[in-house]
Amino acid sequence: IAGTANVIGELNEVAARLPSAACALLGVALMILLGRQLYGYRTAVLAGIILGTSYSYAFYARLAAADMATVTGVLAALTLYFYQKDKNGWWILGLWMIMALTSLTKGLVGFVLPLLVIGVYSLLGEGLQSFGNGVLHGTMEQRRVWLFSRCRWLFNLKTAVAAAIGLSLYVLPFAISATLMDSKLGLSKVWSENVVQYFASFDNLGPVYLYSYAIFKLMAPWCAFLPAALIQIHCKSRDRGDRFLLAYFWVTFFLFTFPNSRRDYYLLPILPAASMIIALLLATPSTELDRRARALMNLGFIALAVVVVSSGPLALIPVSMRPGMLRQLPVVPDRGIFVVIWVVMVASIVYALKQWEPKKIA
Repeated sequence: IAGTANVIGELNEVAARLPSAACALLGVALMILLGRQLYGYRTAVLAGIILGTSYSYAFYARLAAADMATVTGVLAALTLYFYQKDKNGWWILGLWMIMALTSLTKGLVGFVLPLLVIGVYSLLGEGLQSFGNGVLHGTMEQRRVWLFSRCRWLFNLKTAVAAAIGLSLYVLPFAISATLMDSKLGLSKVWSENVVQYFASFDNLGPVYLYSYAIFKLMAPWCAFLPAALIQIHCKSRDRGDRFLLAYFWVTFFLFTFPNSRRDYYLLPILPAASMIIALLLATPSTELDRRARALMNLGFIALAVVVVSSGPLALIPVSMRPGMLRQLPVVPDRGIFVVIWVVMVASIVYALKQWEPKKIA
C-alpha cells in the first residue's frame, strides 16, 4: 500500500485497495496457467472464471488486507513447481523467493503451505500403493533412496543455497527495523502470531468443524457443485493432476483445521484448489461422471436455479414488504441493470435445463 501510494502520489482508498485487486487478477492468471498445464485450456479458463467469481475471492480482492496476496503467493509457488519440477535448474531459487515474499505479507503460511503441498504430492503422486511399497517394504537404505528420489527437489545443494537466500530475504526487513529503530517487535509478532498461535491458540477459537461449512460460504455460488466435484475426483482414475489437486485441497484444509485458532477467511488459500476441482467436474461429459457425482451436481444446479429465480422478485420488492431477515439486505442500486442481468441468468438456467450437460450448466 505504501508503494502504491508513492506511485500514484497520494495515500487514498485506491492506493489501499489496489494491491489486493492486482494480486487477485494475478491469481486468476496463475490459475489458468496451472490449469492449462494440468488439464488443458478449456478447463483452465473455466477454473479461472470460477475462482474470480467466487464470493470470498471477489470480496477480499477489494479489501485493504493481506489475504489476497497470501492466496496468490501460495498459488504462484505451486504453479512454478508444477511447471519446473522435472527440470534440473535454479527454479528452486524462485520458489524460495516467492515463499519469502508471501510470508512477509501475512505470516509463515507462505513457507509452510507450499512446502507441505509439494511434499505430500511428491510422496503420493504415484498413488497410495507406490507410497506403501516405498515406505513399508525393503531395507532402510532402499527406503531412504526411495524417499530421496521422490523429494530430490528438496534434498540437493541448490535447495540449500536457495533456502539461505530466501530466508535472508525474509529476515531483511526485520534486520533493517532492528538497525534503524532498535525494534525487535516484528520477529516477536511473527513468533506469537504464527508459532504460538498455531500450537497454543489464544484467540479466534473457532469450532473444529468450522471449515466444513465455511468453505461453502467462501465458494458461493459455485459451492453448489463442490460435493459432487469432490466425489468425482475421488472416484475417477487419478492422474498426476488429480493427485496434485487432492494434495493441494486436503493439506490446506487440515493445515488450518489443526490449530484451535480458526476464522472462516483463514481458509482462503484453498479457493484455487476448490475452483479447479469444480472446473474438472463441469468439464467432464455427463456419461463419464460417477452416478453419485452426477446426482449431486443436478441437485446443486436445481438449488442454485431456485435461488437465482427467486432472488429477482425478492430483491426488487420494497424493503418494508420483504419477509424476515431479508429486510436486512441492501436496496438494489440500479434496478434496470439488475433486471437485465437477472433475465439473462434465468435464460441461462432454461438453456442448461434443455441441454443438461455439465459444460452447459457451467
